Amino acid sequence: MNLSLQPARVELESWHVFPCFIDPSVNWNGYACPYFTKEVGLRIVDAMRQHGGEHEYDEAFDTFKFVGDFEPEIFDAVEVEGKKLYAIGAFAWCWIIVPPEVSDDEVALKYAADFESLDQSARLLQDYLKQDAGDAAGIFFSGRTEDDREWDEAWPDLSFSERKQKLTEYLAFERLYLN
Repeated sequence: MNLSLQPARVELESWHVFPCFIDPSVNWNGYACPYFTKEVGLRIVDAMRQHGGEHEYDEAFDTFKFVGDFEPEIFDAVEVEGKKLYAIGAFAWCWIIVPPEVSDDEVALKYAADFESLDQSARLLQDYLKQDAGDAAGIFFSGRTEDDREWDEAWPDLSFSERKQKLTEYLAFERLYLN
């Protein structure tokens, strides 16, 4: 392959951000066509399993297989610039390049604030932090809003920026709670 790869980070319509290699001159319908190491490919499998489907790495064939609501997709190992990589979802999935100045937290908060359900917003951030219990969320959102409503009742009425600000505070609290 005649590619000129450089390190990047991509996201796939979710809060998951993955390090990869891309050739900026190559895209599919405006989306990135990333190449991943095996280790990152295994992280993609784990992340995709959270959303259902049977996804796996097949050691015998050195391939990644993704099966969900679509036809099975298999991504073989390729050698690019002396590196063994996997073009998982390249030319098929909507990978978006995450600009270097955008933190992984910013990506997670953007998606979490989109939900009009407090439970969904908190669960997404708990998944992002790999936190199974909802103890910190229950504590953080146990009070009432300024207009004396329960947080889950008020959540849909908050603006995106208000939800994002509250989730930013919650994310900091969750990290303190984990330590």
